[in-house]
Amino acid sequence: MDSSQTPGGCWLPSAAIESEDAFELNVGDLIDFEWKQSDAEAPKDWRYQATQAWPQPQVPRKPKWLLNLNADDATDAPRHFVEACHAVGRDTQCFTEFNKYSSLIWTIEDTTDEIPAWTIGLNAVETRANGPDIPSGFGFGLPYETDVATATSVIAEAVQDWLSGYEFVLWPVSSRSPFLLFAPEVRDGNAVWIDRAAGSVTCLIGELCAWRASAQVTQSYSRGAPSNACRSTG
Repeated sequence: MDSSQTPGGCWLPSAAIESEDAFELNVGDLIDFEWKQSDAEAPKDWRYQATQAWPQPQVPRKPKWLLNLNADDATDAPRHFVEACHAVGRDTQCFTEFNKYSSLIWTIEDTTDEIPAWTIGLNAVETRANGPDIPSGFGFGLPYETDVATATSVIAEAVQDWLSGYEFVLWPVSSRSPFLLFAPEVRDGNAVWIDRAAGSVTCLIGELCAWRASAQVTQSYSRGAPSNACRSTG
């Protein structure tokens, strides 16, 4: 509303308009109207004020994508973020700890109007036999220019931290111990899982389930140490 106290006008979220004649307004129409208050309610310089109404400008919505855990259903989402989510999602497929979730959905959202980064998140729904479903999840910012390997490692670490800190799930665990977590890292330009005890590369992030299957087959024929059957990263 225009007034001496609000030069240039201010937004009125809602108002009731009274008119002797019926009329139709379209979005974008400019109208002249009178703003009136009783003498008892209004400040003395607001008792009668002629002004103009205008539509509030629409702020363009930034894009947001929802993807399944494998991130294989995206079309126009940023490819480097999709590939990173895809790799991390593949590495959950051979762990029964994820069976309790009826839904796991990645979110990729342009939030540069709010923070200097895009937001990557994972929304989860845990289904319980007795009781309501339990929603959970997390999100964090990543600069758009983050390369695929770094994005993959950072997303893997975020999932790992969320699972251990809020879901009481350890993922992914080493075959050496159920309490020894693999560490996500970038080495030689590749996002990899690191065996914390040995400090060595186990396999590429995104190939952990293939590595586990190969290691189990190898162990069934040998009593030796677990085979590092992942393909070379360098």
